Amino acid sequence: LHLRGDNGECRVRDLVPFVHQVGGHTGMMKYDEATVCKPVFPAELHFYEMLTPELAKFTPAFKGVVHVFVQEEDDGSLSVRAYPIRSQHQTSTGPMYPSNGQVWVQTRQKKMTGKVPSCHSNKGQVLRSIETLPEFILLENLTSKFRSPCILDVKLGTKTYHKDHSEAKRQLHIDRDAATTTATLGLRLCGMQASKGSYKCRNKYDGRRLGKDGLRSALREYFSTSDEVRMELLPPFIEKLEALLQ
Repeated sequence: LHLRGDNGECRVRDLVPFVHQVGGHTGMMKYDEATVCKPVFPAELHFYEMLTPELAKFTPAFKGVVHVFVQEEDDGSLSVRAYPIRSQHQTSTGPMYPSNGQVWVQTRQKKMTGKVPSCHSNKGQVLRSIETLPEFILLENLTSKFRSPCILDVKLGTKTYHKDHSEAKRQLHIDRDAATTTATLGLRLCGMQASKGSYKCRNKYDGRRLGKDGLRSALREYFSTSDEVRMELLPPFIEKLEALLQ
């Protein structure tokens, strides 16, 4: 991750919303073609920092952490700037911008646009996230090599609450789990986009409404072309899940 050039200047990046986000509680942004960034909770950051090589092959590469804040400019536009905290790997390089050593990443609100699948729009979510979670984690962009990436977000396990949740939030999760495929199948659809010429999308609310048959139908839809399931895609997924289980 290049924080400075040889002449001591800081590199500038335009951050834009990550248009292929299908799930999650906070908005993601694209740092460059190979890197996305998202607000990070301490527990999640600890997970990536302590990740063993055996588990790292199942996750996007961890590239570091930046501190992000929103600032209004003289012309009324909003800039998103980031101070480097620590880094792991190098990302692609960018244009140079004279700096006092503080400003690293910058974007204008007017640039927070892009061709977004019809069911996704996280611009407001990104700005709200920055207010409450100013630390952003840099992760490998797994969609960068695909023209029309198909993405599936599934929540695994038969319980989704955390030991640190309040009693009210814990009960909310227990009730939600009991009413969805989390209890019956041990997994629940949280988001999906599948390219069929145009994007077919489902969100977490769709996933909560799905029963066993509905979830099977959604998975069939994800692994299908317009008229048939692509059976050749299934073995690699199954093999990777079995390897993770071991």
